[in-house]
Parts: sequence; structure tokens; C-alpha cells
Amino acid sequence: MLYLISSIPVLLLVFLVLSIIRLNKRIDELEEKIATGYAPILSDLHRRIEELEREKK
Repeated sequence: MLYLISSIPVLLLVFLVLSIIRLNKRIDELEEKIATGYAPILSDLHRRIEELEREKK
């Protein structure tokens, strides 16, 4: 009985670690999606700013 009671915190700790690892992977995936999604928009914006600066001169 004592073995069961003492194994509960260990199981909870393992579950917590696995949950954190899964969450970290999902965050990395989201960051990658955001980076690839905004990269063309930002490069287009940068190009437009350069064009406006050239026209200004």
C-alpha cells in the first residue's frame, strides 16, 4: 500500500514533464508558423519602405 502511495507523486511528476514537453513542441510549431507566415509580408513591407525612401530623395 505504501508503494502505491509513494508512486503517485512520481507518476504525477512524469505526467507533468511529458505535458510540458508536448506544450513546448506546440509552441515551437506555432512560432514557426508565425515566422513563415509573416516573412513574406515583412519583406514586402520592407521593399515598399525602400521604394518610398527612394522616391522621397
